[in-house]
Amino acid sequence: MNFLSTDYLTRKRLGMSIYKVQKYFKLIEESGENVFLPRGFLNQLVSFLESSNIQYTVQYKYPETEKVVFKSLIKLTPLQGEALEKSLKQTQGVIVAPPGSGKTMIGMELIVKRELPALILVHRKQLLDQWVDRIETYLDIPKLKIGRFSSSKKSVGKEITVALMQSLARYKNITELENKFGTIIVDECHHIPAKTFREVIAKLNSQYLYGLTATPKRKHNDEQLIFVYIGDIIAEMEADENNHNKIKQIQKPKIIIKETDLEIPFQWKTDRFQLLAKIISFDTGRNKLISGDILKQIEDGNKVLVLSERKEHLEILGLCLKGKCETIMISGDDSTPKRTSKLKQINYGHYQVILSTGQFFGEGLDIKNISTLVLAFPFSFEGKLVQYIGRLLHSTNPKFVLDYRDKKVAFLERQFKQRNRYYKKYVP
Repeated sequence: MNFLSTDYLTRKRLGMSIYKVQKYFKLIEESGENVFLPRGFLNQLVSFLESSNIQYTVQYKYPETEKVVFKSLIKLTPLQGEALEKSLKQTQGVIVAPPGSGKTMIGMELIVKRELPALILVHRKQLLDQWVDRIETYLDIPKLKIGRFSSSKKSVGKEITVALMQSLARYKNITELENKFGTIIVDECHHIPAKTFREVIAKLNSQYLYGLTATPKRKHNDEQLIFVYIGDIIAEMEADENNHNKIKQIQKPKIIIKETDLEIPFQWKTDRFQLLAKIISFDTGRNKLISGDILKQIEDGNKVLVLSERKEHLEILGLCLKGKCETIMISGDDSTPKRTSKLKQINYGHYQVILSTGQFFGEGLDIKNISTLVLAFPFSFEGKLVQYIGRLLHSTNPKFVLDYRDKKVAFLERQFKQRNRYYKKYVP
């Protein structure tokens, strides 16, 4: 139960700092004669005991909670219903479904069917707000009766509660919540490998525990931690253009690859990525190419989402577009009122270009009027690309993805080739 961290190995091999980087994920805890393991490991443990002919007894100690009768206005698609039925046969596990396939609806219907007080765990404030809106709409529970745990609010709802992982991790009285919930849903559960999130899950006891994700894959191959803490994959929805029911026959986006002239006039090391990031962000030729492409998309009547990994890069692109189009720049640095106002403006379609970081806007948000995605900053991780393209799949408009190939920089060219493998596999 001690997993080697591939992030540690990668950093060490590249000569990067490994200060405070865990070499192993240590998941076993001991206290006297007792040994504590994450609950998701139960199936693997039972399989091992049976294959080794070791006798065992499993005793379940779940909290006693009052039955809750929910009013559901949800109508699932056939594929969503199939995923729900598979999930109801299990007490815990991961549900994998592509962006736009209705994970939130499946999660809420699971809560309805289990008829127990529920907790929904999220990692971003905008996801918390989104869940609260959906609960009010589809479960007919007034917002004032929905429990919330965030930096500003800490209340438990009689029927349902939505909580930020970070807020629970800092909550001194979290033991008071240990036995409050019968069903726990972890949204975007691929974030579970983060230490603080694992610690929160370990402190909560519920009869049912489910994770929702578009991709269980992790950049450093630590996705096994998801399954150890939540359980195996119990339902998986796959995008299939030949099946009308799957993802509502979503139109695949057209991928447009543009080559840049970006060059680095000196030798550099991989561990100096911050320097490379600044070169990418401030390269005039590259930014002119991107801003020109954005303006062409606007001329064609498309609403554009521009994602970068660096806020300073977005600020430069914003200056390139200033006075030429209606832009909204939104990030985690915005105050809550300002962010709420901007999201409302975006949902109404009162914009031409959204400038945002992938970290903020790259997953979870349901914006239905975006038709063009611009990937302004290079990266390699397939899971990130799945999430980013997912921002388009909620839209009914024609869809385009603009990607930039920095062919003259070997490291960035390798990153592009990894993205391109995904395009060829899933978006032919």
